[in-house]
Amino acid sequence: PIWRILAIFFVGLMSIQCVLGHVIELNNNFLEDRHKGSWLVKFYAPWCGHCKKLEPVWHHVGQSLQGSPIKVARVDATRYTAIANEFSIRGYPTIKFFKGDQVFTHYGGRSMEDIVQFAQRAQGPAVRELRSVTQLNDLRIKHSVFFLYVGDDNDSELKTAYSAIAEEYVLKGYFYQAPPTILPQDVKMETFPTVLVLKDRKYFKYGGSARADLTASLKDWVELERFSAFPRITSDNISELASSGRQIAVAVVEDSAVPTDVEEDTRVKQMVQELAKGRDPEFHSFLLYGWMDGTELINQITMSFVSTPAIVVLEPSSESYYLPETPAVGMTRPQLRGFFRKVISGEATAYGGNSFLQRLKRVFYDFITGIMTLFRAQPFIASILFGLPTFVVTFLCYSLCTAEVVDDVEDEDDLSEEEEREDDERVERYEEMSGHMKEE
Repeated sequence: PIWRILAIFFVGLMSIQCVLGHVIELNNNFLEDRHKGSWLVKFYAPWCGHCKKLEPVWHHVGQSLQGSPIKVARVDATRYTAIANEFSIRGYPTIKFFKGDQVFTHYGGRSMEDIVQFAQRAQGPAVRELRSVTQLNDLRIKHSVFFLYVGDDNDSELKTAYSAIAEEYVLKGYFYQAPPTILPQDVKMETFPTVLVLKDRKYFKYGGSARADLTASLKDWVELERFSAFPRITSDNISELASSGRQIAVAVVEDSAVPTDVEEDTRVKQMVQELAKGRDPEFHSFLLYGWMDGTELINQITMSFVSTPAIVVLEPSSESYYLPETPAVGMTRPQLRGFFRKVISGEATAYGGNSFLQRLKRVFYDFITGIMTLFRAQPFIASILFGLPTFVVTFLCYSLCTAEVVDDVEDEDDLSEEEEREDDERVERYEEMSGHMKEE
């Protein structure tokens, strides 16, 4: 019946309005209102394709954070330029979190889960308190890495240093505190207070330092331990891994597809993973480890075509990379360790870099790969964009060149005909004169 159709329509319309209502549309008044509570804001441009793709995700973010102290909003940065200039918006979409005078920028993934986690981290508190072993065990399932201050003394020097570092790393890690009584049976500690990192189904204790500056020592340890031993490296997390300042040892394999040699891919990946989880002191302070599924990302970084399986060490500080002399196929564990030693000592040959020629190569590579990506995604549109201008230019060039040649030929033909007539006239006059002379 028609009334059922109308009822379904109005229910759907109300649902859409409900979802849209979770996101506030901002204007220039936000410059005064930004200090009123916590704001998660998306800066967008109406013509931006990435912004349009993020739009449904953003509404789900607003729905997810409904009822929390965080207000989810968006602003057209091309219309309200005063806001864009105030917060130095240079690209779209840009996601920022505002809390009082603090401003945080989101550099991670653009899924609903990634954005909500970013907002919750920024909202704080920097150190969250745990009250039961159940909470602690749930966190071990939920987070791949988190830090835990264990102790009843909240005024200790270690707690003060821990809290200061948690404030600084609020977007880079998870920090908790708990009394010793809620530690699970597999976590055995004898002295308190202490700081633990729980990751990879294990726990590791901060060993202290002989340095006078406890905060600096603990910060170095947190920086060293804030990543899991062997994460999957993607375009979403590679910038964060690079920010550690350490070199990144990458096993490049085909994991999601069916490779030509699945056993060799698996062997190479396991070989690097064993070294990563073994926490070998010879490499632990110098190298981060990870793996990539497929060659797309590593090809973009190296501006080359890498075949799997492969082992590559990235040097973020100089934008260079290292390749082993021995191919990954058939490489042994001693050879892998020898390659890492050469990289750390500086004996290995570095490729890439950030020189002028490399930057120029990057521009050319990005242009070519951009065209190839467009042809793969939209072959018809790409053919029109590049084929039509090429045809027009070619036709014009051909017409101009052909016209010049034809004109020259016509001029030469016209000139030769006139010369022939003049020659004929001279011959006739000569014959007439010769005839008159003979008559005389």
